[in-house]
Amino acid sequence: MVTCWRAFVPRGHVHIAYTIRSCRKPKVSVTAAIADTAVAARQSNLMLQDVRVVLTSPKSPGNIGSVARCAENFEVSDLWVVDPRCDPRDGEAHMLACGSPLMDTMTTVPTLQEALANTSASIGFTRRVGNTRLVHASLSQLLQAFPNTLPDLATARDSSWASEGRVALVFGREESGLTANELSLCTHSCSILSGPVQPSLNLSHAVCVILAQLFEQRTCNHDADMAAAKQVPKQHQPAPRSDVESLINRWTELTDAAGLGFADSVGGTGSHGRKRRTAGHVKAVLSRAQVTVQELRVLHGLCSALLEKVRQTEL
Repeated sequence: MVTCWRAFVPRGHVHIAYTIRSCRKPKVSVTAAIADTAVAARQSNLMLQDVRVVLTSPKSPGNIGSVARCAENFEVSDLWVVDPRCDPRDGEAHMLACGSPLMDTMTTVPTLQEALANTSASIGFTRRVGNTRLVHASLSQLLQAFPNTLPDLATARDSSWASEGRVALVFGREESGLTANELSLCTHSCSILSGPVQPSLNLSHAVCVILAQLFEQRTCNHDADMAAAKQVPKQHQPAPRSDVESLINRWTELTDAAGLGFADSVGGTGSHGRKRRTAGHVKAVLSRAQVTVQELRVLHGLCSALLEKVRQTEL
């Protein structure tokens, strides 16, 4: 019995047909050209657009679906599955992918060589040290030693790099990881830091840990101020300096009305030997602290309420 179905990529209009025989290992043939077209159709200034996730012989459809979802979380649009031991588009995979379009655009190939064919660098993740290869203790250590493995975002978005500069993150089988031969195909080998109580990570969890680390690193390195402004709600952003000055003036008005005096400091001559008064300390704290917009409103309200109480007492 032969069952066939087709998947369509909405934005790229790329048609791919898959054939499964009997419920055994899927026999899938997708050319690299079609796969690259599908990936290009989905890329639009993604943070990790030059990163490829490669799963080697996974046996659980659920893990494939979970990886597709976390790839979407961290803006990866290139997912490859090598020699799967299950139906990569099984119902469980779709359920855990939560609608990720990567379930339609992912590429399935029989060998790891094919998955790494058009990459500039590849990192195989393993817990085995081995005598014939250098295994970095962590991704941070690897990138510190070889910073060009993952270039900055400006380079990643350059058209010439986008066509030839993909970085493959290669993950092994759920129960046994990558073989020595598979690791030898990768340009780098790396471990994932974990505690001794349970040093082995689930496949999808391992992928998520690495993608989160790469996403954070590239986000922080690429115009961190704009990234923070984009992701932090307005009420939690630092208040403008002019608004802070307005609050300081309000505080001065309150201390003056309470008879505490509005002078920031007293004594001494010029700038020597003077001592800060309470008002001066409060002003210094407000000036130094990154008061948020929401916090500023609360403090303004507090000053107004106290000022009203002081004026009522005077009557």
